[in-house]
Amino acid sequence: MEKTKKILMITSLSTLAISCILLILAVFGVSVFKGVLLRVLLISSTLAISCGISINEISVIKRKKILGYVGLGLLGLSVIMALVIFCSNLLTNGGLFSKITIIVSITSILFIVIISIYSKLEKSMIGLQVPTYIALILLDIFLSLLIAEVNLFAIKG
Repeated sequence: MEKTKKILMITSLSTLAISCILLILAVFGVSVFKGVLLRVLLISSTLAISCGISINEISVIKRKKILGYVGLGLLGLSVIMALVIFCSNLLTNGGLFSKITIIVSITSILFIVIISIYSKLEKSMIGLQVPTYIALILLDIFLSLLIAEVNLFAIKG
């Protein structure tokens, strides 16, 4: 596990450096937010974030093996879906696949947060854990409905 953490850390830091360099170049007038450089920026930042989250998820695998692997699987699925969008014409077209990708990504991140909290606290402070989990699940549902373009604010009540 330590070798995996080291590889993920190196990947995360190097892709973060690429993203930072591209953003610094954008400040100096380089057209980063168009064409190939935009795709490189999106891919490198996605890999940096996913590797950073994976490092935390490896610690969860030590405590809760199955939940950790499920979290890593969901994270991997969302990263693969995002990479498909960034490497194809779906980036400019949007559509249903992009919405599904965003919903899967948000759900996987919130699931990983819940797993991380649960694996650290176990049965202690259950009175604080339950409202936190309910709030995170409601936030996930709310964001998913907004992404699916359900007009929640038009509903009375």
